[in-house]
Amino acid sequence: MKLKTKLINYINKNGKEIIVRGLKTKEVLNYSFKVKDFDYELNEEQEKYVKDKLEEYEEEIIYAIDNLMQDLNSRQSVIQFRVLQEYPNCCISIQFIIRNSKLYSIVTSRSLDVKSKLECDIEICKRISYEICKKLNIELKEILFNVVSMHYYLK
Repeated sequence: MKLKTKLINYINKNGKEIIVRGLKTKEVLNYSFKVKDFDYELNEEQEKYVKDKLEEYEEEIIYAIDNLMQDLNSRQSVIQFRVLQEYPNCCISIQFIIRNSKLYSIVTSRSLDVKSKLECDIEICKRISYEICKKLNIELKEILFNVVSMHYYLK
């Protein structure tokens, strides 16, 4: 995946080594990137993870779609992921905004392990975005990720 390689190279060049929960990590704080290509394939484990998340948040996804169906200019079409649990979701929210008949999907992530979760997080947002586009007969303009801690674990 070209994006993954680009992000890892960015972390290699600009990241700082820290210890998080006893694990040596290389991290960059406050980084944003656009997803332009979906040049990856999920393995069976990743596919199950994505499917489980989409099922877990089905009610929130329906709400987000309904919100846009009622008002195409809404700024209130947001899915918030639960963080008050033993293993909080790394992805905090996805906001969906339509302008000029194009969908902008904005992801806010508290933490992104580029080596193990990048494709899954992109895929979750992509599938929800495509569902919105299909129901509203619009195009996906872009997916933007705003990440607080973009990192990978060192061995």
